[in-house]
Amino acid sequence: HPLYVLQRHLLKFQVIYPPDSIPLGYFRNEPVYSRDCLHLCHTRESWLKEAMTVRLHEKPAKVVKARLSMKRKLLQGSDSTPPTVEIFGPWQVEPYAPPKAENGIVPRNAHGNVDLFKPCMLPIGCAHLCLSGIQYIARKLGIDCAEAVVGWTFHGSGWAHPNIKGYVVCKESVPVLIDAWRTEQMNAAKLEHEERIERV
Repeated sequence: HPLYVLQRHLLKFQVIYPPDSIPLGYFRNEPVYSRDCLHLCHTRESWLKEAMTVRLHEKPAKVVKARLSMKRKLLQGSDSTPPTVEIFGPWQVEPYAPPKAENGIVPRNAHGNVDLFKPCMLPIGCAHLCLSGIQYIARKLGIDCAEAVVGWTFHGSGWAHPNIKGYVVCKESVPVLIDAWRTEQMNAAKLEHEERIERV
């Protein structure tokens, strides 16, 4: 219904909030709520993709069964208890506060890369470079850089793989890196030209 909702009609990730919402009325002794009280919740990971983080000490609005791929179901076995996942409502989150780079080191997540689902998630004092081979130049120069994860790809097997686009480096390293990258590109073009002449 476009205006009203019953508790038993809630979908997996939906909740009535606030919990003490006053029903508009009753239908067969069941409270009827305004759809203004209906909210969509997300996991911590899903909120992070929107550049939002769950505030500290927030208790989940709801705990639901986790989504499992067929492959994970087979690995887990039928006798095991289905895993659960905590979900949180929009009243429990706040804008993502990017970490700050210090001493030439790019702040990373637990997997060693940088979550960059939105431009506002770029760590303070860093730059996002999308130049082919820039990571090899950085390695040669001893400059710290980390892969930028801009999204996820879900395959038929049920496994999620990060979408990597470019690298994150500290701002003070950018001029040196770009100069070295341009020099490398020029040298590669020159070498290719010489090899082409030799083949002729």
